[in-house]
Amino acid sequence: MMSKDIIYNFVKDKILFFLLFFLNTLFILLFVYSTVDHNVEFLYPMVISTSLVFVFGIIEFYRYYNFNKKIENRTNNPKYKDMLLTNEQKNLISKMEEIHDSYMKEINDLKIERNLKNRLLGQWVHNLKTPITVQDLIFQRINQNYITERDLSSLKNENNIIFNNLQNLLNLIRLEEFSKDYMPTTVNLYFSINKVIKRNKNLFLYNNLLPKVEGDIDAVVLSDEKWNEFIIEQVVSNAIKYSAEKSSAKIITFKVERISKAHVTLKIIDEGIGIPNSDIDRVLEPFFTGENGRLNRDSTGIGLYLCATIAKKLNHEFKITSMVGEGTTVSIQYLLKN
Repeated sequence: MMSKDIIYNFVKDKILFFLLFFLNTLFILLFVYSTVDHNVEFLYPMVISTSLVFVFGIIEFYRYYNFNKKIENRTNNPKYKDMLLTNEQKNLISKMEEIHDSYMKEINDLKIERNLKNRLLGQWVHNLKTPITVQDLIFQRINQNYITERDLSSLKNENNIIFNNLQNLLNLIRLEEFSKDYMPTTVNLYFSINKVIKRNKNLFLYNNLLPKVEGDIDAVVLSDEKWNEFIIEQVVSNAIKYSAEKSSAKIITFKVERISKAHVTLKIIDEGIGIPNSDIDRVLEPFFTGENGRLNRDSTGIGLYLCATIAKKLNHEFKITSMVGEGTTVSIQYLLKN
C-alpha cells in the first residue's frame, strides 16, 4: 500500500473522531459563555485543543502507518515478528495468523490427498498390467487353436484380479463422498456375520475352512450395514486366502465380545500363516503386501487399507495382531446401541 493511500484511508477512518472532538470543545466553550462568563476566551482553548488533536493525530498516524506496513510485511512473510502497538492490532494479527495457519493446513492436506491419490492410481495401473499381459498371452494361444483347461482357469483368475482391483478403486472413490453414502443405523452383528459367511460359503468349502460364530449373538451396534459388511468381508477374504490348506480343515472364528457397557468387539480369528513382525506395523498402508503378499499374486495390498480407512470414518477401532505360523486376529470395536 502506497503512503498516499495510507494517508487517505487514515483521514477517512479518523475524520469523525476529529470533528466530534472539535465540536465537543466548541460546545463546552459555548456552554461556559452562555451560563458563566460572556467574556470567556475562545481562541486560547481552541488553540490548545487543536494542538492536542494535532499531537494525537500524529501519534495515531504513526501507529496506523506502522500497522499497515506490518500487515504488508506479514503478507510477504507470515512469520514476520514485530511489536504491535495496540491490543486491537494484536488481536487482529492473531486472528489473521489463525486463518493463515488453517488455510495452509487445508492446502497441505489437499496436497497430501492428491499425492496419495496419484500414487494409488499409479499403483492400480501397475497392478492391472500383469493380468492384462497374461490374458493377452492366453488369447494368443486361443488364436493358435491351442488352449488347455489350465489356460481357461488362468483366464478366469486374471479376470477376477482385474475385477477386484476395479471394485476396490470404486470403493476408494466412494470414500471421497463418504457422508453421502453413509447411513448410520443399528446393526445386528450376528446377522451381518452370517450374511458374509453365506456370500462366501463356496470359498469356505473349496478351501476346506469352517466358519464358527461365538460370543454375544444379540449385540446390536451403531454402524452402517453396507460398509460394515464390506469391512468384515475384506477381512474374511484375507483370512481365507492365507488360511487355505487342502490337507486339513481349519477354522475361522467370529467372536463377539462385550468389553464394556458401551462397547463390543468383533474378533475374526484365522489359523493361517500369520504376519511377520517386520510387516505388522505396515499392513494397513496402501499397496503394502509384505512377505505374504509377494507369495500370493492375488494380493493387492489395498483391502486392509480400505478396511482401516472405512472403520475410522465409521468411528470403529480397527486392530490387527498376528503370530507367524499360528494365525491372525483382526479386532473391530463398535459402539453399542443404548
